Amino acid sequence: EEVGLRGATVAAYSVNPDLGVALDVTGWGDTPEVKLPAVQLGKGAAVKFMDRSMIATPMVRDALIAAAEKAGVSYQREVLPYGGTDGAAIQHSRCGVPAGTLKSSRSMISASSAAGKRAGRPSSEEAQIIP
Repeated sequence: EEVGLRGATVAAYSVNPDLGVALDVTGWGDTPEVKLPAVQLGKGAAVKFMDRSMIATPMVRDALIAAAEKAGVSYQREVLPYGGTDGAAIQHSRCGVPAGTLKSSRSMISASSAAGKRAGRPSSEEAQIIP
C-alpha cells in the first residue's frame, strides 16, 4: 500500500472478488496537536467512510457497522482528510468492487505503535465484527 497500492491492485484484479474489506491502520485525533480524524484510542475499531482515495461502498460500510452493533463491539466512524487504503485498490478493480475498510487506531507507519489494553482475548462476539 505504501508504494501506490500496487500489491492490492494486482491481487484484486487476479482474485476478482465480489466484495472486499481491507484491514489497515489510521491516524488519531485525540492528542493536543491533532484533531482529525476524530478517532480515539480505546473507543473501538474505525469503520472508514471516506479518505482521499475512496468513499466506502455504503453496503459494505453498513454491514461492518451492523456486525459491530450486533456483537456489541464499540466502533468509530472514520473520515480521513488524507491518505488512502488498499480498499481503494479493491474498489477500483476491474469494473468496480464493493469495498470498505476496517481500521485500528494509533498505529500509523512508524517504528512504534500503541493499542488499548484489554484483559484476555477477544470474545467470540468481538471476533465476528467482519461478517
